[in-house]
Amino acid sequence: QQDKEDIVWTVEDNGVGMDEVVVNNLVKTHATGYGVKNVNDRLMLLYGEHYGLQIESEPGKGTRVEVRIPKNGPAKR
Repeated sequence: QQDKEDIVWTVEDNGVGMDEVVVNNLVKTHATGYGVKNVNDRLMLLYGEHYGLQIESEPGKGTRVEVRIPKNGPAKR
């Protein structure tokens, strides 16, 4: 999907979901792996704080992950 400024990919499931603590640890700490945090950090470093991964989840209802990047690529430095 695209809005005026950004491209957004959304992936969601109706699986077991996660509680808020687990979701927050995925992008903020180096829990058991580096993958999700590394992807988010790199997107934010390349495109800015407004961009990266947003994860929403609810136990028993599933998880939704949104990846947002600017339509025109990284800002010129």
